[in-house]
Amino acid sequence: MNEPSKKVKALIADDEEAILVLFGEVVRSMGITPVSAGDGVAAFQLFNEENPDIVISDIHMPKMDGIGLLRKIKLINPNIPVILITGYGHYRQLIESGEVKPDGYLEKPFNLQDIFDIIYKFLPDLKK
Repeated sequence: MNEPSKKVKALIADDEEAILVLFGEVVRSMGITPVSAGDGVAAFQLFNEENPDIVISDIHMPKMDGIGLLRKIKLINPNIPVILITGYGHYRQLIESGEVKPDGYLEKPFNLQDIFDIIYKFLPDLKK
């Protein structure tokens, strides 16, 4: 008896529309339903409403940055993978020093394969 498979959701948070579109298309191509937000406050609200399986967030965003979002999400669900996107060396140093503990991070500039690789790392059942 086959049970219907649960839809996998990814929350994508970034204040750059082009990044939201890019990640939305990438995760859709992987069979993941994207939900997106343009700032950290909206992302946290969507996190609570949508119960995503993975979160991909820019660090530098208005209203609440990705680090604040990461911390709030981990208080609610420490098991959900949170991937941070950074283009700033300072944030990379925070991540590498252990002051900020995302499950993974992507450093700008990144390529499409980097996105696929990090998502498959945390959602390996998506691989065919």
